[in-house]
Amino acid sequence: MGTTQNKCVTCGAQPREGARFCDSCGSPITAAAVPAEYKQVTVLFADVVRSMTLAPGFAQDYDLAIVTARAVDVTSWATTVLYKYSAIVSGVFLADDTAAHDTAEALAAAQRSGDRFAATQARLAHGVVLVHREGSERDRGADLLTQVREVALAKLFSQSAVDIVDIALAKFRAEADDHGSAITLCTNTIDRLDAAGDKLWPGAATCTLVGALLARGGAGDIDAAAAATEHLATLPTEPGYALHEIPLLRCRALLARARGDDTDYTALVSRYRVRATELDYAGHRELAATM
Repeated sequence: MGTTQNKCVTCGAQPREGARFCDSCGSPITAAAVPAEYKQVTVLFADVVRSMTLAPGFAQDYDLAIVTARAVDVTSWATTVLYKYSAIVSGVFLADDTAAHDTAEALAAAQRSGDRFAATQARLAHGVVLVHREGSERDRGADLLTQVREVALAKLFSQSAVDIVDIALAKFRAEADDHGSAITLCTNTIDRLDAAGDKLWPGAATCTLVGALLARGGAGDIDAAAAATEHLATLPTEPGYALHEIPLLRCRALLARARGDDTDYTALVSRYRVRATELDYAGHRELAATM
């Protein structure tokens, strides 16, 4: 047995004083003793989080983390499932049948265990998956995400969950032609992320915002989409930061199409497809194929 230091054991970020959850990754902050197996899982997962943002070849690391965590306890299992499948919001993975099965299984186990924290994590993961699928599953996913949002706003769960939920719900509403609601959700989310200095979710929020603005096509919407895109481009990150690079390529391609610039559109789509394939971001690869 060992004792955690006063920092997030998953990503290493320094928490705010009195914080119960990490603002960077959403993991619980605790000073309690933890078993060695849990520490191994969190160290592995910190490597997984970094690999997703820096290099291709990370998908196998996620799967290994889930297998390892499942053997430890339900909380570790739900945590790793959430980390993998929340990345669907960023276009990293697809909401395929495996994703639906994995998250449903983790949710059922968490609910059986009576662990409310694990159940909320799994509910968030399953909700994200379902709203990115087709048919009636999407409404069920929206219900799950709304439940998680209420828990987070009551300060019973990580506040970063609100950002994940709002990006996913914005996409859900935009696809239902409720563009105004989607735009409001994304704008508010980007404001929160800016205030927190978050670098994980702005790309996903901006992609969804730009898509909703251009789909609405009202007066000033192209200019607003361009401003949102350039705002993302100005955020300080390491060179080649994939979670901003890929959304920027998509947003700029969408803007070129909206402006009728076929030459730029063709060039940007080509670059978008190449980078999505190189990074093995399955969600963006699928989106790029439709352009």
